[in-house]
Amino acid sequence: MNKMEQDIIVVSRELLFQGREFQGFLPAAKGNYFQHIQSHSRVLRRGEAETNTAYKQPIGYVVLVHRPTRRIYTYQRSTTAAYEERRLAGKWAWGLGGHSEPCDEGHPVKTAVLRELLEEVGVVPDSLTLAGYINTDEDEVGQVHFGVLFIAETDNAITSKDPAVTQGKLLSIEEISTLPTAANVENWSILALPAIKEHLARFSRAQ
Repeated sequence: MNKMEQDIIVVSRELLFQGREFQGFLPAAKGNYFQHIQSHSRVLRRGEAETNTAYKQPIGYVVLVHRPTRRIYTYQRSTTAAYEERRLAGKWAWGLGGHSEPCDEGHPVKTAVLRELLEEVGVVPDSLTLAGYINTDEDEVGQVHFGVLFIAETDNAITSKDPAVTQGKLLSIEEISTLPTAANVENWSILALPAIKEHLARFSRAQ
């Protein structure tokens, strides 16, 4: 099936934000958008949702940490036809993401995140933490998408299974923090950096 014909979960801007719209990253403790998505979601054809700014498509965006090394899975999207979202082609990222579908049981975004991890890197995470939300209306992608940021941890090896990824590797937080100055990194990954640093710092304090 053409992806633009796929049915996906969306939420109207009005019901998602309920008068508390923000730009950038917002920690999970400062908003209840996770519940708003579950309570007010509806189904829309993806082709329509991609051009209708009255709705936001909630995207589970998960950063995967390799627990033994404290390194983050980082990858570059393909520029070939294997990757259909041309607006993000060739960009580096450290967030794996995907749309929620009507078949996703429980909370649709969390279920979609677990599916994406299994499909894209073959991982069932040992832990999954809701870190916050990402909203940017400055470009075509951001105007119709809403990021729900998770941080996952695994002890297992991480290997890309996605043909739309040209290369994937584990990088330290110091290495990914400097990557935006040397490469084309997608905006959501950059916005997620403070939450990743805080997550890793909490782990260090607990040791």
